[in-house]
Amino acid sequence: MLTQSKLLATRLIRATAPKSRRDTIFKFCLFMVVIHLVSITAEWLLTGHQHMTPGIRFLVTFFTATPFVWLTLYTVRRSYRLHK
Repeated sequence: MLTQSKLLATRLIRATAPKSRRDTIFKFCLFMVVIHLVSITAEWLLTGHQHMTPGIRFLVTFFTATPFVWLTLYTVRRSYRLHK
């Protein structure tokens, strides 16, 4: 069981670790889109409608999530390089 967990963690790191500058930008955008969609869905499920305009919602999501996404991508990339 522990071996399967390590294998899964290694595959996850390998899949999400940015390999180049272009890949970093792509994965950053991908994570931001997913976070934005989760934010919209959560607001709709909790309140039944959207309180913010799409532009404002995007800015709130972008400025809130950016530090966390960059930190996550940096950490995963560093872990991948150390593992390699």
